[in-house]
Amino acid sequence: MLLILAHHNDLEAQWLYTDLLAAGRVPARLLMPEALGIDYDITLQLHNRGNHGVHVQFYQPAETIDGSDVSYLLNRLTYIEPLVWNNAEPAEKTYNTNELNAFFPALIEAIPCPVSNPIHHGALYGDSAFSRKWTRLLTRQGCTIHPDAPGNPERVYRLLNDHAATGLARIMLCDKEIILPPGQEQWAELPVLQRCIRDQGSVETLEFIFLRNAGGEPALLHVSKTPALSVYGPNITAFLSRKITHPYDTVDRNPERNAFAVTR
Repeated sequence: MLLILAHHNDLEAQWLYTDLLAAGRVPARLLMPEALGIDYDITLQLHNRGNHGVHVQFYQPAETIDGSDVSYLLNRLTYIEPLVWNNAEPAEKTYNTNELNAFFPALIEAIPCPVSNPIHHGALYGDSAFSRKWTRLLTRQGCTIHPDAPGNPERVYRLLNDHAATGLARIMLCDKEIILPPGQEQWAELPVLQRCIRDQGSVETLEFIFLRNAGGEPALLHVSKTPALSVYGPNITAFLSRKITHPYDTVDRNPERNAFAVTR
């Protein structure tokens, strides 16, 4: 099954979960850290030999999920704000905030399956410098970088709102596989941009947004670990369907074909 870890206000994750439920092809559950103790409980057992145990008990409808049942984990978490502790004493809120932000990385590490955004030095969001790294990598590949990328989120948001979809190119990199929005074929430079991104490789899920600059060249505007999933529609759901039905190595999370799989 697919386990989606996302915040309560992540509408894109909710879209994906609802779409997968409606299609009925991919078994999925949505887990929001802010709802821990309200909608579900988690039992996490960490053992010295690495054979960790994870059990998630949902209340309504009643269901228990074992960590070994999860075939792919879509991690869209960043910093967790403990909403139920907002009215607590500052010291209590700080303590519980620290506990939650330490617990969920441990949870992700304990589930033996491929993860869209792996834990990096205990951080839910992985490597916090990923945007700058990719900007440097693509610059060396000859890509133009928009002057507002990557350090001005408000300006980026306004630019995205001010431009029609045909003025943008979106590319999602998922476990070294390129995914495009349906019908996105308006840019002749798109194959070159895809090749630049694919050649760098990454086990993380990333979205790259390009905008034409004043000279008409495609310029990298934004890199994100929380893609606008609904834009990719059936292409992202088809990818996830393949991920959860593809055998993987549970020792090192290498999503290669199981050597003992029967072929016909």
